[in-house]
Amino acid sequence: MEIWRRKTIRVFANSGPVVPIEAQTEGLTFRRLQEEDFSKSRVFAEKGRRDKFLRRLHEGHVCAGFVDEAGGTVSYVWLSRHWAPFELGLVLRLEGGEVYLWDCRTVEAYRGRGLYRQGLRLALATFAPKMHRAWIVCEAHNVASIKGISAAGFHPCAVLHMTRLYRPVLVRARGRLSLFRPGATITPGYWATPDFSGAHG
Repeated sequence: MEIWRRKTIRVFANSGPVVPIEAQTEGLTFRRLQEEDFSKSRVFAEKGRRDKFLRRLHEGHVCAGFVDEAGGTVSYVWLSRHWAPFELGLVLRLEGGEVYLWDCRTVEAYRGRGLYRQGLRLALATFAPKMHRAWIVCEAHNVASIKGISAAGFHPCAVLHMTRLYRPVLVRARGRLSLFRPGATITPGYWATPDFSGAHG
């Protein structure tokens, strides 16, 4: 583990309604991914993703994505309704009606076709149609992700300045500074203002 690490995270929210938008999806099907899908695609063999993703399924998280005619996954997104791993080893705990989208990826050959923004919207419309708020984050310097998230109807609502000091994590948002122990729980209430009502896509 790195002794010291700093990240600046942008938080985005969407309170719907969610309507899928145009993307170049010819020959692709968007659906929930199952255990067998993780054995078919090369993308899941990289960086030990297959075993890690199987554990996530067993923990109750949902993985959905675009699959080509041969059954290979070309883009995916994870969706959680109760809790999810968060930045620098923290755990995000969600309230009823909230969902969190995370760990999204599109294989290089399919980038630039709008699959990321379309996948975000389809994941919400298909697996969380009754949600009242969806959250997603990305690093502040990731311009491509910010563009895709914004195009999917999410709006920026906060910036988290996070520093891991060996194991404890220091988080600053909206002038609030807190120290979290490793694996501690953080909730959206930490960064949302009292009068925050979400953003409409």
